[in-house]
Amino acid sequence: MCSWRSPPPSCGCGALPAPSVAEGRRTMPRGARVLVSLAVLLVAACGPAPPEVVVYTSVDPVYAAPVLSRFEAETGIRVRAVYDTEAAKSAGLAQRLMLERGRPVADVFWSSEQMQVLRLARAGVLAPYESPAAAGIPARFRDPARRWTGFGLRFRLFVCQDGRCPEAPTMDHLARRMRPACVLANPRFGTTATHLAALLLTEGEAALRDRLAAWRRAGLRLVPGNAHAVREVASGRASCTIADVDDVKAAERRGQRVAGRHHDQDGRGTFAVFHTVAVVAGAPHPREARALVDHLVSPAVERTLVALGAVSASVRERPDPGGIRWWTTARPGLAQAYERLLGILADFGI
Repeated sequence: MCSWRSPPPSCGCGALPAPSVAEGRRTMPRGARVLVSLAVLLVAACGPAPPEVVVYTSVDPVYAAPVLSRFEAETGIRVRAVYDTEAAKSAGLAQRLMLERGRPVADVFWSSEQMQVLRLARAGVLAPYESPAAAGIPARFRDPARRWTGFGLRFRLFVCQDGRCPEAPTMDHLARRMRPACVLANPRFGTTATHLAALLLTEGEAALRDRLAAWRRAGLRLVPGNAHAVREVASGRASCTIADVDDVKAAERRGQRVAGRHHDQDGRGTFAVFHTVAVVAGAPHPREARALVDHLVSPAVERTLVALGAVSASVRERPDPGGIRWWTTARPGLAQAYERLLGILADFGI
């Protein structure tokens, strides 16, 4: 798969005069015939560029690259992927898309969660497209205005060292005085921001402020991202965190002794985010953009992401995959809740 880079320089193609039929081979010196042959080859080499599509994605390259490579192999469309940083995650790319509105560079936005795509839809950055490959995806994971489609559930897990996990973990464990203290990814970005915005939307501002105050009293530390938080737990520098399933799977592949538990199973359950994909309004390559969306929302890609450990389950499965209690939201109010969340976090010096 092609990584982001500047377009190749021009081939410098131009019209070349061809010898007349009357001149024939006999009147053309051998050296000239060689030069004409090379010129013809140059003209052929400078023909139409192969089709391509530019995708901005917050999905980690280890998971996104195999999916995009398969798309290239199946369609012949070259993919230029721009990835976000661990700390900024989808918020950084969403801001870039906002700034590029009116003169877009990207064709597709593939996010590892749902909140940023809601913000972009609200700002008019996304174009409507209903993929025929989205058949079977429940309505709760699709925008009523057809501007985005959701797929691939990602559970937020309570993470602790293997063998040191509480029997029935809840989010309240983050507020307990532990030594060492628990950690959490910066709640201004990524899935932690989506999680807290969803809590603000469903539980109210007073409850969220109480939760943040309890975390501060317990000495909870903030770190740049979910992967960093899991590493802190694995190293013994933190007692627990709440992070995404793919970060836990990555730690397990590295041989780190961490365990991910579905929290709040006696209540409404584990919070889940899900992947979202959308065509950018005014996309430079609209046909290729739609083809990539069709690929990403297909059942085959969901199965691939589950096998890779990038997501927990397909959104096409029954509401309780594996009997796990979980909840999520993609209500339009989530985008407004995020804006309110940033103000609340600022009050806490975050």
